[in-house]
Amino acid sequence: MGNKLRNVFSNKEVTINAKINFKDNESYNVFLEALNKVEEDGVLVKVDGIESVETIIKRGDAIYPVNEHEHISDFIVAPSKEKVSFELDTIYGKKVLDFERIRVKKGVVLQTSESSVVFLKFLFENQTEKSKISYRAQPEKAKSIKELIESYSIVLALFEKLFSQDFTKIEDGITIKSMKEYFERAIEGYKKLEFVENEFGVSFTPCELTQNEECWLDLEELYLTLKKDMVFRLNAKVDESETNGMHVNQSEENLKIGSELDITFLTKVDYSLWTNTITLHAACLLSNAIIKKINHISKDEIKILYGSEDSRPMYISYKGFKTEEEAQKEMSSIIEHKHEYEEALTVREYVNKRILKK
Repeated sequence: MGNKLRNVFSNKEVTINAKINFKDNESYNVFLEALNKVEEDGVLVKVDGIESVETIIKRGDAIYPVNEHEHISDFIVAPSKEKVSFELDTIYGKKVLDFERIRVKKGVVLQTSESSVVFLKFLFENQTEKSKISYRAQPEKAKSIKELIESYSIVLALFEKLFSQDFTKIEDGITIKSMKEYFERAIEGYKKLEFVENEFGVSFTPCELTQNEECWLDLEELYLTLKKDMVFRLNAKVDESETNGMHVNQSEENLKIGSELDITFLTKVDYSLWTNTITLHAACLLSNAIIKKINHISKDEIKILYGSEDSRPMYISYKGFKTEEEAQKEMSSIIEHKHEYEEALTVREYVNKRILKK
């Protein structure tokens, strides 16, 4: 009795062990392979063929069974993880980015949660003393555009903290510089979406933002129209037509067959932004119109058939506004600054021009 009591109250180290019972020898080998994979890659591995697990506590010579689990359906082998945090200065103030540190055979892995908006993984190799970096952007994990911008900004802040501007070495030909540029461009685009949300009282869900080029071009044009007060050229061919509902900016005595017309008019422009459609009122200028025919309908009304020359095709330039009154005011003064309309580019041309400058 004395010996048993001495064992119970002694200060010898306590150890916890588990006894695993396998269905057969093949299950045991599968378990060993799972252990190897966990050690190599630092990932979770599900193992089948485990019949029961018995947990025991050992202190000195005394052994105490704790519990036994039978009829096991899900047995997971997982690596040991430690939490590592970085405090970062971002456009939203100080933020903390959490990583999991996992020790593997090659070295140490630092990675964010798989459910992160941006999944980051760093592998520091012990033998070569080199690091490998990979990332996976998962915008669909964000609940809002603001969260998306914030998450991308945190990643940029991390790169600024860890890597110098001239650090370029990374696997698969990807550089830190190119990764930074990717997130910078993405933030720029999402900030434009946030601007539209605030301007029109709409909302966008990140999981709905597919890589639809036309939607992104519409967003670009809408943003530049309202934020930068820019004029755009319609990316479409203008055919021969009549002046119905249009304003001809020439006096009647100057209207001659073969002469050039400046024609202004109002219209509406729809911008398709995924699940939202935004409509602006536009003041338009039709340029390079040549008079083909003049029809005198009455003393006070004429109709003009106009078209274009092959060397100088007609085109329409326009500027959008939130209200019809603003568009009407602009239309009445277009001719005073028509060079802005004549020099306008399509939204795609503006985007390509900006890319070339970079």
